[in-house]
Amino acid sequence: MSRSASTPPTILSRLGSLYGRSLYRALLLVVFVGLAGPAAVGSYLLIGVQERAAVAAALDETLKRNAEILALGVQEPLWNLDPETARPLLDAMLRDPAVVMVEVHGPEGEVELRVRSPARPLGRVLSAERPVMVRGETIGTVRLEMDDYRSRQELRRKQRSYALVVVGQVAVSLLLIALLLRRRLLSPLRRLMRFSDRLARADFDTPLALSASDELGRLGQQMERMRLAIRDLFADIARREEQFRSIVNQVPGAVFRVRAGGAIEFVSDAIEDITGHPAERLMRATTHDWGDIVHPEDRRQYSQTVRHAARAGDAYQLEYRIIDAHGIERWVQESGQPQGLSGAAALDGAVRIDGIISDISERKHNEMRIEALLTEQGAILDNVMFGVLFVRQRRIVSSNRRCEVLFGYDEGQMVGQSTEILYPTKQDYEHTATTHYPLLAQRMDLGDERQLRHRDGSLFWCLMSGSALDPAHPNEGSIWVFADITERKLAEEKLR
Repeated sequence: MSRSASTPPTILSRLGSLYGRSLYRALLLVVFVGLAGPAAVGSYLLIGVQERAAVAAALDETLKRNAEILALGVQEPLWNLDPETARPLLDAMLRDPAVVMVEVHGPEGEVELRVRSPARPLGRVLSAERPVMVRGETIGTVRLEMDDYRSRQELRRKQRSYALVVVGQVAVSLLLIALLLRRRLLSPLRRLMRFSDRLARADFDTPLALSASDELGRLGQQMERMRLAIRDLFADIARREEQFRSIVNQVPGAVFRVRAGGAIEFVSDAIEDITGHPAERLMRATTHDWGDIVHPEDRRQYSQTVRHAARAGDAYQLEYRIIDAHGIERWVQESGQPQGLSGAAALDGAVRIDGIISDISERKHNEMRIEALLTEQGAILDNVMFGVLFVRQRRIVSSNRRCEVLFGYDEGQMVGQSTEILYPTKQDYEHTATTHYPLLAQRMDLGDERQLRHRDGSLFWCLMSGSALDPAHPNEGSIWVFADITERKLAEEKLR
């Protein structure tokens, strides 16, 4: 098993993390680099280069000066050929801790006197030679060696002192800058951040307490104006939403908005009365989940109708059954209008469908009961010996099969036609309106024997009687019964 060694974070990566984590820290880091960088460069140039050169020059000057003094001091002893009298001078020179060795040479270069420091040199040894001149004649030379260790020590002390001064200055500057940034930048920024957090939590009532008059103060004023504008906007939205919900609650049914083949974006609270499922739960669902509520026998028709409407962008209306949360079968009517793109992309959530779902279970059950009653009544009427018509506004609304056979029409052909087709002439049709309908308004049952017309135009004798459903409005509905009495009329004619 191999173990991957994690790379330790470098200084640059740590500085980058510090720089990107906080604006305050980033500013301090930039200020520190801006102060420490020039200070370090200045210290290097001043102490590392200039001071070192100055110390070296001072040491060289001291070396030359001491060599000159020594050359002057040994002139008389060498001229008098008594070099020993110069020894006290050499010993005095050696009292300088920087002096390593002093030599006096004769005219031939022989060493007349030599004095060496017992201490071992710790630094770099510098030397200088000077001729000893008397009246323009060289009578010897002097050699002086000096150690620069103490000069370097002095240079290091200066460097440390200067570094401490620079560090102190940088520290004081950073402290003052940090206090300034904390007061003028960090504290206002924290107030702005807390204010933005309150806005994110929809707290639009707490004002921004920022009294600065600088750029951050102007930013705070703009954010305060933004708070007031957002508060008014949300209040207006709340009012509009309340108005919208009030309107939606007055709609007979549940208002919805869905993405075709996607999410259910909105559905009103009335959906719970229809399906038994809360609106909040359905708004977390999709149209596929709604398809699971649709009755299995109606799912295919429902899916095809909605898909076709979404692709074509046409409004639709359909009735289908659902199974509510309690397992009860209900009839609903859905009306929808697609909004947005159409075509193949309509089923990928690109099309919104706005519509209404209404519970029509009671109406459907009533219709089925009425249909059953009508079927039963139709069966009864179809088997009686008389023709029966239901007339409204002198138009045939329904007829039994016996009536259609009596007048020679196929099944359903009489429905919707004017009752004028029953009379031999137009005058007979109009005469009936002026004589029969006033009698219907007086609640009188009519019984009239007259000739009526077959579909083929032939005439036959018929006994007709009528009764208004509402005598106050006889034209709004009346029942007419017809019986063929042609044979009886012919028999009466023969008896005469």
